[in-house]
Amino acid sequence: MHAVPPFHAAPRWEAQLAACWRRAYVVADASGFRVLAAPLLGAGARGAPTEAAAAVAARAAVTWRRHRSGGGGGGGGGGGGGGGAEAQLHTVRFAVQEVEVAAALGAALEDAVRGSAGAFAEAKMTSEQP
Repeated sequence: MHAVPPFHAAPRWEAQLAACWRRAYVVADASGFRVLAAPLLGAGARGAPTEAAAAVAARAAVTWRRHRSGGGGGGGGGGGGGGGAEAQLHTVRFAVQEVEVAAALGAALEDAVRGSAGAFAEAKMTSEQP
């Protein structure tokens, strides 16, 4: 599966990046994936600051999990994947190499889970050093 995030300078960058994540979850789920491992989309060559890309990734992961677990609201616009059928995708792993990126993702995930109004949310992060 291939995902193409927007450049940071693009208008509506945050909304476009969130849509990219949502679409990746929908395609992974519809394809029967149980685990999705992904880099930090939008950062690096696309120019987004690590913390900004991490915040979008974390909110998207928590929102997806809450939506697919029947936690209501959120899911956010187009892309489907809601409610009815049992979710195939149950784990999202952020595969990063840099300790700073892993720390930014960890903090963003904590913020996103805390901001999910107590709904059940799960996101897993993997950090590997080269």
